[in-house]
Amino acid sequence: MNASTGEPPGVECDRDLARLPFLIAITIRVAGLAGVAAAMPFVWAAYRRPMAAVALAAVLMLGTALVVVLWRWAGDISAGLAFDVPFGAVALLIGAALSRGTPPGWTYFVFPYSVLIVITLGMGCRRLVTAMLMGLMWSAVYVLAVLWFRDAELGLALSNVPSYVGNAALGWLIIRLLRRVEGELHEVRAQELAVAGELAARQERLRHSRVLHDRVLQTLETLAHRDLIEDADQREHIRAQAAWLRGFVETGVRGTPGS
Repeated sequence: MNASTGEPPGVECDRDLARLPFLIAITIRVAGLAGVAAAMPFVWAAYRRPMAAVALAAVLMLGTALVVVLWRWAGDISAGLAFDVPFGAVALLIGAALSRGTPPGWTYFVFPYSVLIVITLGMGCRRLVTAMLMGLMWSAVYVLAVLWFRDAELGLALSNVPSYVGNAALGWLIIRLLRRVEGELHEVRAQELAVAGELAARQERLRHSRVLHDRVLQTLETLAHRDLIEDADQREHIRAQAAWLRGFVETGVRGTPGS
């Protein structure tokens, strides 16, 4: 029992485990935004319209905030997919347009951001195929964006497709492993509860057995030490049985009555 919450340890552990996917996904989102924020001062001067780039970075932050709200509201990471997929695709197109004519690198900050964030898309998918399709959709938008707006070479653009698909698959794998661990913990806890229940039942039976022995012993000793039984041999036999029962209750040793 947890002293601060008053809950069994297993309940608190289940709650922490249920929160873990959200914490991982939020950490990935924050890391992506931190990279954008850290890069912005260094690439500011390269844009033709720097304020538009800053506005796009701010929109990415607002989009992440909305996705987190959807996650918390639904209690499921998959709740953000309907918004996240088209939002990320549009951001890739706008980011490529704003960075047209700029040097390669973080001037097109939506690209490294999306490669990292696609992990959370995979975490929201139930099937591996679906997760890989999510990554493939974003990679297709990326390829079209850099070919159209940034005059990239086709081979170079296609070389980044595995990053999107692979990271989406990684997100799916993370959730799958967490669910497996959760299932194993539930199984272990169920076994522990079964063993604890059996132990409690045995202890209860032992307590009842001791109470019964005490009552029987009290009755035998009463019969053995009073003149309720006139037959001396019978009284001696009862006295021997009472002595044996007392020795058994106190020591647990099963001797022979009268020995």
